[in-house]
Formats: sequence, C-alpha cells, structure tokens
Amino acid sequence: MNISQAEARRLKKRVAELEERIEQSRQHWRSDYPGGTHLGSLDMTNNLRLLGRVDGVRICGSAVVATVRDGCLLLYAVKQAEVP
Repeated sequence: MNISQAEARRLKKRVAELEERIEQSRQHWRSDYPGGTHLGSLDMTNNLRLLGRVDGVRICGSAVVATVRDGCLLLYAVKQAEVP
C-alpha cells in the first residue's frame, strides 16, 4: 500500500499529537501531583505484596485512588481515559 507524502505528513503530525496527549495524561498521575495536597504517608514496608501491586499499577500508567470505609484504607487502580 502506498500513501502520498501529504498523507504521510498528516499521519506523522497526528501521531505526534497523540503521543503528546499520552505524555500529558501520564504527567497527570505523577506521584508528586502538581497542585495537589499531600495528606499523609503510610509505611508499607511490611506489606510487600500490596506495595508491589501499587508499583505495578503505577508502572502501567494507571492512578491509585484511596478511599476509607469502616476505618480501612481501600486502594483502587483507575485506568486513564482512552485517547480517541
């Protein structure tokens, strides 16, 4: 399949735009959230299984969201929205 140079330039530009969107989304979930408020820290050195899960979720580009129910801190992995 052959495409014109104009089509190739258009596609290259679109790829660059999508890559920029992906990078902006990743920046949104960085550990030190710009403009966010650090509420506190938990020592997880005794819970290596959970620590590994949290690290894995972050490596995959998802966010970790925490809620509290009945005195228990619940952690959830939240996928980023798909780029259209």
